[in-house]
Amino acid sequence: MIQAIPQGDGTVVLQSDGGAVRVDQNCRLVEQPAYTFFPCPFFPNVQSFQGILITPQGATPINSPFQFVYFDTDEFDQDGEINEPGYFSHSSGSALFVAYRPDGLIKFAGYIVQTRESAYRYVFFYQPQ
Repeated sequence: MIQAIPQGDGTVVLQSDGGAVRVDQNCRLVEQPAYTFFPCPFFPNVQSFQGILITPQGATPINSPFQFVYFDTDEFDQDGEINEPGYFSHSSGSALFVAYRPDGLIKFAGYIVQTRESAYRYVFFYQPQ
């Protein structure tokens, strides 16, 4: 389980069993500003960024940078909308992706893992509150 702990200075500590990282309001790591927490609800206003994935095992840098894309297919969330803005990162055997709503909040995120026998796709949907 990952906990988000506001620090009162505009930053948030994301804590898991494997450690903790501190991010600013744009989801960049405070100690390593070249890295951005994935997934993160911010409007995609840059063409690429280096991502970091936080799991119960700790913070893991994503080897391939995220590139800005428009998802020209509706295969991920099947809601009838295409050309949704987001980011995509692809490395050998896996891919990560995230898409945003018009208001800048995250819409869905997920990953694809390719093995010799099969491909597995996991998509996580986010509801604004």
